[in-house]
Amino acid sequence: QMCIRDRDKKMYSKMYSKIARQATEEKEIPRERSRQIKARKEAPHIPAKLPEEVKGSEELGRKLDAEENPEQLSKKAKKLADPYLPHFTLPLLQMAFSKTWTFRELAIETLKREVSTGKFSAISTKDRAQAFAALLGLMGYLVMDSVLPVSLKAMDLVDLVAESFADSIDGIKGYFGGELDSCLSALLEQVGNNNAKIRKKAQETFVNLPTNPNIGAKALISHISGSQSKKTQQSARHIQGKLQILHTLLRQHVSKSKDPLIPIIARMGVAGVNHASNEIRTKAYELLASVHELIGGGINEYLGELRQAQIDLLKAKFKKSKPNSQERVEEPKVIVTTKINPKGGKSKPKARKPVIGEDSEKQCEYCGKRDPRFNEDSLDLHMYKRCPMLYLCPNCKNVIEIINLNFHLLSECSAADNYESCSICDAAVLRDEIDEHLQEGNCSACDPEKAIKCPLCRAEVKPATSKAWKSHILNDKCPGNP
Repeated sequence: QMCIRDRDKKMYSKMYSKIARQATEEKEIPRERSRQIKARKEAPHIPAKLPEEVKGSEELGRKLDAEENPEQLSKKAKKLADPYLPHFTLPLLQMAFSKTWTFRELAIETLKREVSTGKFSAISTKDRAQAFAALLGLMGYLVMDSVLPVSLKAMDLVDLVAESFADSIDGIKGYFGGELDSCLSALLEQVGNNNAKIRKKAQETFVNLPTNPNIGAKALISHISGSQSKKTQQSARHIQGKLQILHTLLRQHVSKSKDPLIPIIARMGVAGVNHASNEIRTKAYELLASVHELIGGGINEYLGELRQAQIDLLKAKFKKSKPNSQERVEEPKVIVTTKINPKGGKSKPKARKPVIGEDSEKQCEYCGKRDPRFNEDSLDLHMYKRCPMLYLCPNCKNVIEIINLNFHLLSECSAADNYESCSICDAAVLRDEIDEHLQEGNCSACDPEKAIKCPLCRAEVKPATSKAWKSHILNDKCPGNP
């Protein structure tokens, strides 16, 4: 028994010794790490191998000393930076794609210094065409930066690059495509930014690009009319900014009546006239007035999708339009003129120009119903009581087109102060009911270029054409139409 106890004692002694050694080692590891970290902090700062232009700048040197070295490219950043590795040094790309915004700003200042002096160091490529395209592409990424100074400085550099590479460059078309599109898409995205400084700078930078002969106005206008993100197609602020850019480009770079860019601009102007936003329609009327100054009566071929009241307003505007006129366009009234008094009896015709022409007294202009028994009075009665395309406003008792109901309730109606536009679906909702409307979760955003949102049943009518809209009301019998 004594032998067994001695054996067990030795065995347990060895086991306890091993556990004690392991515990001691585990305690020493964090202590050693702590000593290493402390030693690194106390050691003099040795900057990474950065471009010579950075080293030679006192201002940039001070910024660099105030920061840690730029981190290595992450997996995501490396994927973004890979296309630019043949054109820029790795240290510069580490700054450009750094998580620290001061390093991203430093990358822009480095490139700005090199482009200004023409002495390339961080720009590793010697081919001017490649350098030009790569700079625009990289700035397209930095223009979208969420930090205000970085985004603004990136747009400043885009201006400088367009100016510095203003000579015609052989072979530029082979490099341009995707890089230019990337830069233009970023600028258009910022045209609708919440920050006024960003919006203004993005518009200025965009319209300055055609001064470079390698870019030109055609590329910009084609890009605006082409496929873009859902956000820039639906956001009222983006659409308004694009119409303003088109107006500026038209004034500055389109001078011939047969310019192939005119149809593109005119169609976008017509689309703006049909938009639900008052500000967008105003910009669209101004744009079409400028197109008319250039091509005269030739604009009529683009107005087929507009209602007669809109065409009449445009023609009145065309007669008064003067070059460089910035006067605000008066909005067309959406109230349908009749001689019926909602309070009983008949009232005198209002001063507005009647919508119905003398040559169409036997047919309703809105629903298309033709009746040989129609005269001026019976046609008024039809529009007031029976026309399915029209709606009697429950507040002011005026007859309006159903398609314009939201606009009427928000701006023309005597009870407009009681209504508010839904931030999601743009419907006119009573202020007292807006919270309940949003909580229902039944509303959704609608792309105005692809569909019309019915203000009565909230259905999306596709495509966004007058023919489809009439079919929804007359053939499909809109369930919300009383």
